[in-house]
Amino acid sequence: MRGSLLSILLLPCLAARAQSANDLGVARLNQDVQALWTQDGVPLAHAAALAQARKMVGVPHALNSKLTATIVGINSLTLDLGTAPGLRRLDANGFELALPRSGAWSATLGVEVRARGKLLFVPLDQTFAVTLKLSGLTADLSASFDSSHPEAPRVQSVHPPVVRFHLEVRSTNVLVNGMGFLASGLVDGVGQALVLAAGNYFAGKLGGLAANLPSVMNAGGPGLAPIARADLESAARKLGDELERYRTPFGPLLEMRFDAPYDGTWGASLADPAFDPGAAVGPSSYGDSGEFTGHYLASLAYQYASTHDAVAQGRARRALATLRTLITMRDEPGSMNRSIMPLWYLHADQRPPIAYTPGSDYAAAWNGDLYYFTDYASRDEYLGLFHGLSIARDLFDDPAMKASAQASMELALDYLLRHHWTWRRRDGSFGEHWAGTMDQQYAWILATWYGNPGKYQSVRDDYKGLSDILWTGMWMAAADPYGEYYKFQLGDDAMQVLLTHETDPAAWMRSYQAIAIMRHYIGHHLNAHFNNTYLAFDPASKPRLAAENVNLLSRWLGSPRRRQRVDLHGDPSIEKVWYTPPLDAGALAGQPPKPIQIAKYPLPPDQRIGSGNMWTVSPCQLDPGYAAGPDAYIEGETLDFLLPYWMSRYYGAIAPPGSPVGGPPQLASAR
Repeated sequence: MRGSLLSILLLPCLAARAQSANDLGVARLNQDVQALWTQDGVPLAHAAALAQARKMVGVPHALNSKLTATIVGINSLTLDLGTAPGLRRLDANGFELALPRSGAWSATLGVEVRARGKLLFVPLDQTFAVTLKLSGLTADLSASFDSSHPEAPRVQSVHPPVVRFHLEVRSTNVLVNGMGFLASGLVDGVGQALVLAAGNYFAGKLGGLAANLPSVMNAGGPGLAPIARADLESAARKLGDELERYRTPFGPLLEMRFDAPYDGTWGASLADPAFDPGAAVGPSSYGDSGEFTGHYLASLAYQYASTHDAVAQGRARRALATLRTLITMRDEPGSMNRSIMPLWYLHADQRPPIAYTPGSDYAAAWNGDLYYFTDYASRDEYLGLFHGLSIARDLFDDPAMKASAQASMELALDYLLRHHWTWRRRDGSFGEHWAGTMDQQYAWILATWYGNPGKYQSVRDDYKGLSDILWTGMWMAAADPYGEYYKFQLGDDAMQVLLTHETDPAAWMRSYQAIAIMRHYIGHHLNAHFNNTYLAFDPASKPRLAAENVNLLSRWLGSPRRRQRVDLHGDPSIEKVWYTPPLDAGALAGQPPKPIQIAKYPLPPDQRIGSGNMWTVSPCQLDPGYAAGPDAYIEGETLDFLLPYWMSRYYGAIAPPGSPVGGPPQLASAR
C-alpha cells in the first residue's frame, strides 16, 4: 500500500494538476484567514498591542543622573492592519509566510510623558504629549522541506523572520530626543504584539521541527503477546445495553460516577451475571458529550450495517434527535452546545451561574427549566457531530433517518460558513475557528456535499485545492507524537470522512498523504481505532490489522472498569525513558524544557492508565498529566470498545460470530 500509493502521489502526469490544486488551496487558505483576521484578528491584535503599551505606563526611566521620564498615560493607539498574514507558498518543497501577505502594517501610539528632576540645575516637572509611529512594518518567514519520502517530510532549514519598519517620534518638547526608551518600548512592545511574537513563535516551532525532526518514537518494542480471544460480540452488545441504561439520561453520552465502588475489569463484570455497577449518581465529565454522542451514532451505524439490528436502529434514531437538539437549543441553528444538562442533575459546585461572563459556562432557561450552556464549543464537538451524522446518513437504510442526518449536517455547515468558519459566543465574539484546520474543513464540506451536491457544489469547488496541502496538519502533529496525540484522533476521524466521500481520484490521492504520514509515525501504537482507518483504505493490511484488533479489544476487556489505574511510574515491569517535547511552550518562551517520563514502548490496553477514550492519548502515557488519584466510582463511556469493534465488523476485519471469515459489503469510496 504505502509504496504504491505514495509513488502515485509523485506521478509526473499529476504534476500540472497538483500545481493548480496547490495554488487554489493556498489561495483558499489565505481567504479564510483574511476573513478571520478582519472580523476577529484585528480586534485581538489591537487588544494585545494596547496591553503591551500599558505595560510602559508608570515605569520611570533615567535620562541622566538627575532627570527621569515616565509615561503616565496612553492617549491613543491606532492600528492599520488591513491585510492578514498569509502564505505566498506552501508545497512539498517548503513555505513562505508574509506578515502581512501584501502591503505593510502601521501603528501610531500617543502617550503622555512626565519629566521630573533637574535640567541644567533648573528644577523641572513637565508633562507633555508624544506621538510614536511605526510604519512600513513587514516580516517574512520561510522554510525548506525535504519531501523525498512523502510519508515522512523533513524540515531542511528555517529562515527566521526578517522584520522591516520605519520609526518616527514627534513632540514639541526637545527632551524627547533623549527618550530612547519610548522607541524601544514601541518596537519591542507594541511591534512585538503585532509581528515579532507571531513570527518568532512560528519560527521557534519550525526550529524545533528542524532540530528534532519528526521521528518514529517508541518503535522496536516486543511484539504484542498472544491472548485468548474474548467473546467480543457479546461484550459489545452488553456494553451497548449498559451505555443506554446508565450513560444517556438526557440523550448525550456521559462519563458517569456511580454510588458503589468496583475494583475488577470490564471483562470480569460483563461475565458476572450478578454484577451490579450501582446507581449512576451524576456525570464525572460532560464537556465533550456532544462529540461522544456523534461517535456513538457512528458505532450504531456500523452495528446496523453489520447486523441489521433493529435495536441499534432505534438507538440511532434517539442519537440523531439528540444531535439535532444540540445544534438547535442555542439562539442560532447550527451553533452547537456541548451537552443537554439540566442544572438540577449537577452537583452544586458544578452548576454554572445564570449571570453571563463571556467565555464562561452559564445557565439559561430551556425547555421549561435551567440548563447548562457553554460559551466555548471546541472543534472536537463538531468533529463528533459530522463524523457520526455522515456515517449514519450513508449506512442506515431508513429514508427518514438519512434525511435527518443530512439536514443536521446542513444546519451545522451553513452555520460555520455563515460565520467564516468560526463558532461565536453568546455575545457574538470569537470563540473557536477552523481556518487552517484544513482536513476538517474539507471533510465536513465533502460529507455534506455528498448528500446534497446541488446546494454545495460551488463550496466544494472553492475548497477542493485544500486536498493538496492538508497533509501539513498531520505532519505538524507528528512533531510531538506524545503531547499532541489527541490531534491524531481528530485528524483520523476527519480523514476517514474525507476519504470516504472524495470522488476525485487525484484529490483522494493527495489527501491520503495525511494518513500515510500518520501511519508512518504511529502505525505501531497498538491503536484499534486508527487500525480501522488504515485497513479501510488499504485492504491489503486487513489480515494483519484485523488480528491485532482482536488482540487489542480482548485486552481492553482486561483493563480496569473504574478509573483506578492513574500512575504507572512505579511499575517495574514497564521500561521507561525521558522525553522532552520539541514544541514545549516553556522552551519556546526561553524557559528550560520539562522532560516527561514515558513508557519506552507502546503499552497494550490492559496495561494502560484509565482514560475516557484510550485511543485518544499516547499509549506510552504513565500518568494523565495532572494530579489525579485512583477513583473506584468513575467509569468511561466505553466508546473505545464499541466504535472500533463495530467498525471492524463492518469492514470485515472481525468476522461475525460463527463465521470464520467475511463480513458485509462496505461503503466504497470512489477514487
